[in-house]
Amino acid sequence: MPKKGSAAKKPAQKKDKLRANKTAKRKVDKKETAVETYITPENELKIEREKIIAMWSAVSFFIIIIFTFWIISFKDGIKSSVKQSPEGAQEFSKILSSFNSAMDEAKDNFVEIQGAIDTGGDTASEISGAKDQQIKELEERLDEMEKKIELEKLLYKLNDELNKTE
Repeated sequence: MPKKGSAAKKPAQKKDKLRANKTAKRKVDKKETAVETYITPENELKIEREKIIAMWSAVSFFIIIIFTFWIISFKDGIKSSVKQSPEGAQEFSKILSSFNSAMDEAKDNFVEIQGAIDTGGDTASEISGAKDQQIKELEERLDEMEKKIELEKLLYKLNDELNKTE
């Protein structure tokens, strides 16, 4: 038969060992998390960029939602005002036709501007061709001037030698 005292000590010893192992693991985990929580400046910048991107995406999302509800309520408001009074419908049709004509004018102006830009590109190539021609002429003049300077230097040397011999 086992002794009473030895049986009581064994479970207590096992509990103490388990506690010791758990506290040792906790200490190791704390050391590892301390190393992992250190943030480098590069990581900090990356986190800040991600925060800014998240903020702008949330702001954009809510703006889109607000805009969508505004358009829906605007459309419903116009439909209800048109149904209430036939005069309002006539005014609305006039406003709509003037808006359409303004949009047509804007499109025509845009086409004219686009055409001006396209023809401006042609003149730009002509201008660059003229500039190339002008650059070549200036380079030729520079070469001629350099030759004249060399000739003048040679003439001064000859003149100095003639003056020394006299």
